[in-house]
Amino acid sequence: CGTWQYFSYADIGAAGFWSYHCWMGPTPVLRLRDAVREGDRALAREITFELSPPYEGPTPPDVRWRETAAKIAIRHAGYVDPGPLRHPFVNVPEAVDSNARRLASRWQELCQIYRPAVSAA
Repeated sequence: CGTWQYFSYADIGAAGFWSYHCWMGPTPVLRLRDAVREGDRALAREITFELSPPYEGPTPPDVRWRETAAKIAIRHAGYVDPGPLRHPFVNVPEAVDSNARRLASRWQELCQIYRPAVSAA
């Protein structure tokens, strides 16, 4: 299942999850995995909402840029280089790049928050 589903679906058999965002640094998703395994439901719920907050925008998100926007955020986060963008997604609108930068910045903050707990485990 997806990262945003793991907290709920682990109780009914989900063995794991996938995440594009882990390419920005794995510690937040590793901490989610550990919280679920430890049975710390409150922490797992908190991490889930930190990683995937509910969408509250006035209009639906532009899903045409979904995977490419993730790749742009991954590059901005600096954990790995995901390689060049592919045609036709090479001329990135400023709004898409700005959102990707915000996501990368927030993810880096989460990496700092959860790194000590993951390192200790």
